[in-house]
Amino acid sequence: MKDTQSTSVSTRGEVLALDALSKITARLVAKQRRGRHWSVFFKSLLASYAGAILVLSLASAWDSLWAMQVPHAALVRIEGAIDSNADASAERVIKGLRSAFDNEKVKAPGAGDR
Repeated sequence: MKDTQSTSVSTRGEVLALDALSKITARLVAKQRRGRHWSVFFKSLLASYAGAILVLSLASAWDSLWAMQVPHAALVRIEGAIDSNADASAERVIKGLRSAFDNEKVKAPGAGDR
């Protein structure tokens, strides 16, 4: 009779241990699942942010490309003295002026279609 009682006690202890182990593993799995969900959320957030920056930069570039297709006035900006060693060197100024004159869509302001 002692053997059956000790077996039932050890079985009950094993059941309690297995139940506790089952609860611990279930909590661990749930915690890992939450961690994966947050990881996916933040990765998606980062991808959305990068995509928005890409779309906005392309939209900005598209507007400048579109502006080149319609008649417009050219602007050649010269800052500082024209000097061979400065940013406003004669070579750079001439390059900008030639680019403006060669563009067929550039019109003189106020000239209209004469």
